[in-house]
Amino acid sequence: MTGFEAAAATAEYLRSIDPGREARAIAYTQGAHWILLWALLLKILADWLILRMRLLERVRDGVQRTRLRPKLAAFCCVSVFLLANWVILLPWAIYAEWAREISYGLSSQPLVPWIAQGAIVALFAALFLGLLATPVYALIRRSGRRWWRWSSLVVVVFAFVGIVVGPVAFGSLFNTAKPVPAGPVRTAVVALARDAGIPSDRIVVSNSASQTNRYTATVVGGPGFATIELSDEMLRSGADLAEVRAVVAHEIGHYVHHHLMILALVVAFLGTCGLWAVDRTFPYIARLAGRPDLSIGDPAGAPALHMALVTFMLLTSPIIVTAQRAVENDADMFGLSLANEPSGAARSLLRTVDFRASRPSALEETLFYDHPSIAHRIERAMQWKAVHPGQEGALR
Repeated sequence: MTGFEAAAATAEYLRSIDPGREARAIAYTQGAHWILLWALLLKILADWLILRMRLLERVRDGVQRTRLRPKLAAFCCVSVFLLANWVILLPWAIYAEWAREISYGLSSQPLVPWIAQGAIVALFAALFLGLLATPVYALIRRSGRRWWRWSSLVVVVFAFVGIVVGPVAFGSLFNTAKPVPAGPVRTAVVALARDAGIPSDRIVVSNSASQTNRYTATVVGGPGFATIELSDEMLRSGADLAEVRAVVAHEIGHYVHHHLMILALVVAFLGTCGLWAVDRTFPYIARLAGRPDLSIGDPAGAPALHMALVTFMLLTSPIIVTAQRAVENDADMFGLSLANEPSGAARSLLRTVDFRASRPSALEETLFYDHPSIAHRIERAMQWKAVHPGQEGALR
C-alpha cells in the first residue's frame, strides 16, 4: 500500500475514541490499580482478625483425637481459613468486583447470583487448596528448612491446575459453550482453524454475558483439551467479520503456541520463590501479628503464612504481567499473519476501551497491564499493514 503511514493511521484510530469514554476508561483503569493495594491491606487485616480470634487453633484442637490428625488438621485449618477469609472480605468483594463493574456498565449480573457463584468458587477453592496444603505441611514437618524446595513440586501442580485445568472446570459450572452458529462467522472460524491446523470444534461461543458485558475471547485448557471461547457479547456487539477473524486468529495464536503452559511455568517459578520468602519472613510476621507462639509448621498459623504470600504476590505482579504481555504480543503477531486483518484487529481493540485505558504511561503499562496497551497494539497492527501492502483481508 504505497504511501500508507502507520503512525498517522494509529493516531486516527486513537482520535476516534470518544473523549468521555476515554476519561471513564482512565478512571476505571487507574481505580483498579488502587484496588490492588486496598485489597492487599484488607486481606492482611482479615488474616490478622482470624489469628486474633484463634479460630484455627480450635479447628486444629478439634481433630487432635483422630488418627490422621496432622494431615486432617492441615486440611481443615486451611479450608476453614479460606472460607472465613472469603466471608470477612465479602463486603469488599461486593464493592470491588460487583458494584464497581455495574457502575461502569461492564456487568449487569444481579447481586444474588453473583454471590452464589462466588460462594461456589470459594468452596471449591477451599477444598482444593486444603488438599494442596496437606502435603506442604507434611513436608514442613519432615524436611525442616528445606521444605520449600520439595514443596515446589506441589506448586507446579497447583499452577497447572489453577491456570490450565481450573478455568475449564469452573467455566462449565457457570457458562454453556456451544458451537459457533452457522453463517459467515462460522465459515470464517472454520477457515482460520483449518489454516492453523487445529480442529474447528475447538472454537466455541460461551454465554459469559450472564457475568460480564466485556467484549472478550479467551483460550482455556491445555494441550489436547484446549478450547477457544468467544463471548456471546462479542458476537452480539455488531463486530464485523474482519474483527471476528482478527480476534479468533489472535486466540488461535495462544492455542498453537501453548501460552497457558508457559504462564503456568512462570507462576510455578514465582510460587517457589514465594515459598522461600514465606519461610524467611514467617517468624517476623507472626510476631507483628501478635502471635509469636505460632510456628510455620502449625496449620493454625496459615493466616500469617498467607500474609507473607499475598504481599510477595503483589510485589512480584509486574513479573507476571510482563510475561502475560509477552505472550499477548506473540499472539498478536501470529493473528496478524494468520488472518491478514490489521484494520479488523484495530477496530476490535477499540471495543475494549471501556475496561482498559488506551494510552497509559510506560511505567503504568509495565507495572499493571497484562496486555499491551491498545495504542501499542494498534500501532503494531498498522506497522504490519505497512510492511504487507495489499495483503489485508486476503484469505490463505
